[in-house]
Amino acid sequence: MDLTTRDDLKALMAKHPLPPNHTLYQELCLGLSLEEYWDNVQSDEAKCDAGAFYASRGDLYYNMTKWRAPETTEEKEYRPEKGTFFNVKMIRDMKVEMQMKNNPFVKKVPTTQVQYLIERTSTKIQIRSITKNTDVPFCESFVTESELLVCGFDKPGACCCICRTTCNTIWLKFCMMKTVVNSNSHA
Repeated sequence: MDLTTRDDLKALMAKHPLPPNHTLYQELCLGLSLEEYWDNVQSDEAKCDAGAFYASRGDLYYNMTKWRAPETTEEKEYRPEKGTFFNVKMIRDMKVEMQMKNNPFVKKVPTTQVQYLIERTSTKIQIRSITKNTDVPFCESFVTESELLVCGFDKPGACCCICRTTCNTIWLKFCMMKTVVNSNSHA
C-alpha cells in the first residue's frame, strides 16, 4: 500500500478550484476511502448522516428523504449561476429546526435544504445544496448555497479522501442588512 503525502492531497484538491463566489468553509482529510465515506455518511442507510450531526448539536431533526431521481426539468438541471448548470443525478430534501445559541432574538430556525448529487464516481462525490430558512429576520431575501466536494485517489488500497465544504449567499432581493446576514450565514 502506498502512503499518501500532504503534497498528494494538495495536488488532488488543486484540480478542483472553489466554485465562483464561494467561501471555503472547511477542508479536511478523512481516514476513509471514497466508497466508505458514501456508505457511512451520504447513503440512505448511513449511520453518521446529517441527522446524527444535527442531533449532536441539539437541533431538532425532522426528516431527510431518500435519494431519488430528479423528476422535473428544474430538478434535473441545477443552475447556481447565470449561464451555468449541472446535470443532477439524484436529489433529496432535508428539514431541520436549528437551535440558535447565544442569540437574544432568534432561538430556533426552521430550515429546508435541497441536496443535488451532481457527480459520484470512483474518485469524486460532488453535492450542491440550497438552504432556505424561515421565521428569521430578512430570511426571505436570501438562500445559502453550499458545495460538498469529496475527492479520493484512483489507486488500489487508497484509504483516505478529502472533504471540502464551501458556501455562498445568493441574494433574492434587496436587503439593507446584507453585511450582517453575510457574516452570520457564513459563521
